[in-house]
Parts: sequence; structure tokens; C-alpha cells
Amino acid sequence: MLVLESQVQILKASLRVVWRETVRA
Repeated sequence: MLVLESQVQILKASLRVVWRETVRA
């Protein structure tokens, strides 16, 4: 479960970066 939680946190961080780049463009 802890591994899955970590994956979710990483995924959220990645999406946040992608979203930031998309808004900027």
C-alpha cells in the first residue's frame, strides 16, 4: 500500500508540472 501511495504522490507531482507547462503555453 505504501508503494502505491508513493506512486500516487509522484503522479500528482508530474501532473502538476505538466499542467503548469500547458497553462504557460
